[in-house]
Amino acid sequence: MKLLLTSQGTTNDKVMNELIKLCGKNPHQTKILFITTASKPIENPDYMYEESKRLNETGFDVKEYDIEGKLANEIKKEIDKNDIVFVIGGEPFYLLKVVRETGFDKIIKNLSNDKLYVGASAGTYIVCPSVEMGLWKKTNRNTYGLTDFTGVGLVDFMVMAHYEEKYKELFREKSKSSNYKVYTLTDEQAISINNGEMKFINF
Repeated sequence: MKLLLTSQGTTNDKVMNELIKLCGKNPHQTKILFITTASKPIENPDYMYEESKRLNETGFDVKEYDIEGKLANEIKKEIDKNDIVFVIGGEPFYLLKVVRETGFDKIIKNLSNDKLYVGASAGTYIVCPSVEMGLWKKTNRNTYGLTDFTGVGLVDFMVMAHYEEKYKELFREKSKSSNYKVYTLTDEQAISINNGEMKFINF
């Protein structure tokens, strides 16, 4: 499995180019399962529509899909039909709750080597060892009844998405107390992982 972990999706051309490179095919020959679940609690999910539009305009065949309420075998069938699993951002704890309920966590742990997982914000957070960073900038965030913030663990580090210079001290404080290595991602950056090789995009 290949991973492209982003803060804000493909808003930067370098990130889009890396996505195309990782998928290894012409966008016009590439199908994306675009998972919208994390955006459902968001009042104004324009970012989701903008990302879907960008991908479509690049030539990808994009299917918007909500995993909530689906059985694991239904989700796996949809994933099998697609080349890329793209999990858009929104509410990380809501997403993690649904990921556990549906068995999506087990499915993505066993994705084949030819599949590409792309995360944006919450979609990046869930593949980390923990999603506790979802509370760093927003301490009163709704955790949707979750008390265990353990993530799927596809990577052994955590990410602080939507990073800006004003969060420098907060990042320093939180990363010191974390049990894991923590990377910051601005909305123009990404982390690419292919065959165990990690690369930082637009740093």
